[in-house]
Amino acid sequence: MDITFYKVENDAIVQASKDIKPDEWDKKVDWIECRSDNRKAVSDYFQKRNSKKEVLECVEHPESHPFSNSFEGVIVLNLSISNATDIYKTDYLSVILIDQLVITVVPQNTDIFNRRNISTYSDKKYPSVSNFLFYILTVKILAQSNVNMSTARTRLQNLEKLLITDPEELSSSDLMSCERDIDELSDIIEDQYVGFGILASLSAANLREGDVQQIRNAIKGFEPLDKAMLRLEKKAESLRVQFMLIQQEKSTKKINVLTIVQAIFVPLTFIAGVYGMNFIVMPELNWQYGYLFVWLIFIGMASGLLIYFYRKGWFD
Repeated sequence: MDITFYKVENDAIVQASKDIKPDEWDKKVDWIECRSDNRKAVSDYFQKRNSKKEVLECVEHPESHPFSNSFEGVIVLNLSISNATDIYKTDYLSVILIDQLVITVVPQNTDIFNRRNISTYSDKKYPSVSNFLFYILTVKILAQSNVNMSTARTRLQNLEKLLITDPEELSSSDLMSCERDIDELSDIIEDQYVGFGILASLSAANLREGDVQQIRNAIKGFEPLDKAMLRLEKKAESLRVQFMLIQQEKSTKKINVLTIVQAIFVPLTFIAGVYGMNFIVMPELNWQYGYLFVWLIFIGMASGLLIYFYRKGWFD
């Protein structure tokens, strides 16, 4: 777990000392960034500040406390983001607001608040650190979600091309896995759309009207992104249905072949059964050409049935 303390000095955000006690956070820091994949360890760390049990629960289990949670002056906002290594899995970024102090809890490998972003801060442009961080969050996560959607779209397009050119290389598990992943990514982006709407409301209280509009314009980018993901969901489902129809058509053809074979051999089996009976009086048994005659019947009936089925389109 990596903990970094920041404070505002001379119109800029600078890194503060690492040895600041919890009871001095309000006075000496403006922002605490916590990077960790172990939410339990994060919860235990912030317990030193005598944080409320409900707040710690929100931090430790963000999946059970999505969006905004308020507890007597403390606001915990849990935002859905894609996992850094698997875009279809959900991670959470938590923002905790305690008066003027902002605490962010992000996954270890998430690069949102990098030095380049932090260096763009100016208290002449942003009235508070929280408003600055909200804007960076919105822009960065929106940009990453657009990249993730493009990745999912490319994957779906490749499967679609394969279905057209070489459906034998596809399996139902490939399409079902793709459809499931796109559904999960769509849920992440939908939750981001809702979560950032709440974030805009939280930041509006301390922003100038122009700055509020700037953040709202950024958040509007989630709306077409959300709609695009819905279209991808429908396309993935349609692709799976097409694949199932192709497989069903193949199965139907196989059943047709078996039916034709059965239809041909049923009368032949009947004739063979008749002449296989052990009756004393069977004139054809003593006929010199009886065996040849039966074979001609077999061939004639089989050929006739094959021609009939062909003309009826059973082999199409």
